[in-house]
Amino acid sequence: MRPLENSLGETGDDEIDISPLAATLPRESLLTLASRLKQFFDCLTPPKQATYREFALWLHNAILGPVPDSSAHGSPQEDVPPTEVDVPPPEQPPSLYLVQCCSSGPLAQRDLAALTQVIQVLRRLVEATDLVPPAGNGAVPWRTFQSEFLTALAVVNLTPKPGLRFTPLEGARDQTTDYLFVLGLSEGEFPRPPQPDLFYAPGERGDPGAPVPGGTDLPLRRFDPAEDASLWWQVVNNCQRRLTLLRPRLDESGAPWLPSPYWEAVLLQISGLKSLVEEPLVAAPPSVGTAASRPELLTALALAGAQQVPPEIRPQWQAASNAYQAFATRQSWESPPGIYEGIISAPDLLAELRQRFGPEHGWSVSRLNRYGNCPYGYFAQFVLALEPRPDPQEGLDVLQRGSLLHAALEKLYNRLTQAELTPCPAHQEAILVHLAASCDEILAHAPQRFGFRAGDLWQYEGREIQRLLTALVS
Repeated sequence: MRPLENSLGETGDDEIDISPLAATLPRESLLTLASRLKQFFDCLTPPKQATYREFALWLHNAILGPVPDSSAHGSPQEDVPPTEVDVPPPEQPPSLYLVQCCSSGPLAQRDLAALTQVIQVLRRLVEATDLVPPAGNGAVPWRTFQSEFLTALAVVNLTPKPGLRFTPLEGARDQTTDYLFVLGLSEGEFPRPPQPDLFYAPGERGDPGAPVPGGTDLPLRRFDPAEDASLWWQVVNNCQRRLTLLRPRLDESGAPWLPSPYWEAVLLQISGLKSLVEEPLVAAPPSVGTAASRPELLTALALAGAQQVPPEIRPQWQAASNAYQAFATRQSWESPPGIYEGIISAPDLLAELRQRFGPEHGWSVSRLNRYGNCPYGYFAQFVLALEPRPDPQEGLDVLQRGSLLHAALEKLYNRLTQAELTPCPAHQEAILVHLAASCDEILAHAPQRFGFRAGDLWQYEGREIQRLLTALVS
């Protein structure tokens, strides 16, 4: 209000020569605006002192406004119940119409549900003061009513939208849930030991009453085990239907991992619960009911001697059956070796081997060791002279990138030749179409063709390669 009143006589800023907005309006318009603003502020200013019912009536009239028929929004009438306060007077003062604005907003169902909780809390507060009215005439200051109303709202839990939610344990302290899964209940995970403050000496981080150098105690925030215990039991008791507790049994080195003390505390609360805990066996073969992947299901079906398998894993089952038969044949001394067992019978190959590895051939100790360790490795390295291929690395190196670019350009010019297009500005649009098709064809099988492993950024690298080629031919 003060800037409006002070600006009525101002004409502008001499230094920057820019007139304020108030200076551009007529005096009558400014006076009208100031009067309307004062009325608006007076409407939203609560009474300094009144009864709880009068304060509730003021909130209903000045803030919430009349409650519309919620059936028009696809929800039952009881979703937004009316407040049980005094009937508003026939001439209602101006209002923010908060309920009406929420009912016509994009999130009407969510906002009306929240306002329903607000109205119910307001109704319960009025009913409580009717049963036990304050001393005197029942009037209290606005600050007292506001403090009690906000305190009552702070403990209200809105009904969450159905779905799956991941949150730290602290996030489930004040919300109820039907099904709760708690992970990582092992020693050192929860409760997690506090991290020491490296900026203070061990004596300074000791007991609160212990003296420190200098004769003064440091007001440090120290770990309180009761905070974790309070958090744990609040979260557990917020679960309405089913509570599932999970913990790792082995650490990274394979050693047994002790459970959290809260795991043990829950088992002690219910008689016989400890005997019902499912403990997975280490290195135990999976059963059909506990298989968590297709390889485990294949193993479980094979161990169970299954004659039929689901159609989804029938190709893998057939491949595993063929591999088992080949392995059984190799381990058998009764069956003759097959054509894939390294038995060379062709006369020309036998003559070549007798010439190269005959009685006059000199054998080194390293080659004899190689043959003793792996006969097939000796055959591949010294007979077939095959070079070992390195394992594919993630991403492209310089040679692979260059080969990929050349392959894409070769594919492009082959397509242009077939389409009888010459590289010139007149055919640029058609050339770019053929370039996009060539890049899609080359990049689809680039990791297998050029021997690299496609990482998480491969799709972006492919787009960059296509952009470089587009700039080249444009």
